[in-house]
Amino acid sequence: MLAPQLPVELPVPLALGEPAEGYPYPWTVAPWIPGATPDADNLVEGPQYLRKPDGSFINITRSGVPLSGIAQGLTIHQRSTGDYIDSVSGARHGYQGRAGKYKSDIDLGVPATRIAGRDVNAKGNIVGFYADDGGDHGYLLDHSGLHTYDVDASGTTTFEGLSDKGVVTGQVVDEDFNNHGFTLDPSTGTATFIDVPGAASVQAWGINRKGMVALSTDIGSFIYCPLKAKRCPAGGIAAVERKVQVVEGRRAQVAAPRQPKRGPAR
Repeated sequence: MLAPQLPVELPVPLALGEPAEGYPYPWTVAPWIPGATPDADNLVEGPQYLRKPDGSFINITRSGVPLSGIAQGLTIHQRSTGDYIDSVSGARHGYQGRAGKYKSDIDLGVPATRIAGRDVNAKGNIVGFYADDGGDHGYLLDHSGLHTYDVDASGTTTFEGLSDKGVVTGQVVDEDFNNHGFTLDPSTGTATFIDVPGAASVQAWGINRKGMVALSTDIGSFIYCPLKAKRCPAGGIAAVERKVQVVEGRRAQVAAPRQPKRGPAR
């Protein structure tokens, strides 16, 4: 049986029925399970884990209690980041961890209804996003302090990845609720939106030292390679790029990109 191995309670059928004239499908009678209606802002939750090289798992805990939320960023030295849901207030807090253990909350020093940690690089710099009355804003927290960015005017900027060279990935959401992934180089203020031919929605996640980005779209998963063609994996298709300039601490007054006309894939 699969049920005993799952981390959630499942209803046990009390009766089974066969299709009949009044209802032409199989049916089941099962008891209710106590619970609460999901909160649209807290749909992603549950115990967080660190998987060790030997394949075993460690619960990420705070004061001995497993954190419920998202663990996303991790370095080779087991520095991690994520967010967790406060069991008392229900608020989401960003945090830093080490070796599968909570170390401290992420304190941005700005008013926020939610703070999320999403990636950490070898230098210990952290990216993520925070929410306030103006929407979601991407942030970079490094040795010099807090740097905030809005790559368009939608108020939906979220940062998801950070390379060891300091390049950030993330996405915004347009008025049709489609995601648009991008990279951002904070040193130049250049954001590059990445469109995949045939995809209406693109999300940008992890990024390596070469600038290759993991993308998920509504037509499949891809690796975005900004290098010359001979240095990229073979068999790819041509991405469509659009660059905008972003000023730290100011909302860029450009709309989320619409799908441009595309040429044939190569």
